[in-house]
Amino acid sequence: MNKSRQFTIILLLGTVLLWGAGEVSAKSQPNVYNQVNDAVRAHSEGNLRLAEDLYTRIINSGKLNDDPKILAYLHNNRAVIMMQREEPGRAIMDLDRALELYPEPSAFYNRALLLADSGDKEKALADLNKAIELQPNYGNALERRGRLLLEMGRRAEARDDLEKAKKSRFKIAFLGQGDLMPFEAPAPASGMRVD
Repeated sequence: MNKSRQFTIILLLGTVLLWGAGEVSAKSQPNVYNQVNDAVRAHSEGNLRLAEDLYTRIINSGKLNDDPKILAYLHNNRAVIMMQREEPGRAIMDLDRALELYPEPSAFYNRALLLADSGDKEKALADLNKAIELQPNYGNALERRGRLLLEMGRRAEARDDLEKAKKSRFKIAFLGQGDLMPFEAPAPASGMRVD
């Protein structure tokens, strides 16, 4: 994997990531959505071992089996950790699962990065096309597709994508590798704590 690649994490307005004070521990959080918040917090703070452990525990708990969007989110974010560790095989497996559960632009984008790195430009292009179809103003996907099209000798298409990427209002902060899916916790039932 190209170490000079700029890495990305999606930070969207409206993403619900409310952090409680104190030590991050899945055991201390009775609500699975609080555990998801703990995992995302650990991930954003660079504690990849804890984040991966929390993502895995939540996935394996079965508590979110009725929420495919959140399960896809967890698989995508765990794949980002694998991408950061340069473990593309494990990352692809999580991204495939994420896309089976809930086709989301960042999972297509992340898988496209891995496919392009492995030399499978056609499949990478197909995934970038899907990401952009789902989110037409996805600046990172437009930029990556433009660069990929340049590599493939398709200059006119590449120029269009690169221009659109420059104008895109959906730009992502360059902080880590891969794009994390935004997490929106469901509205809590009365008496449930979501912090």
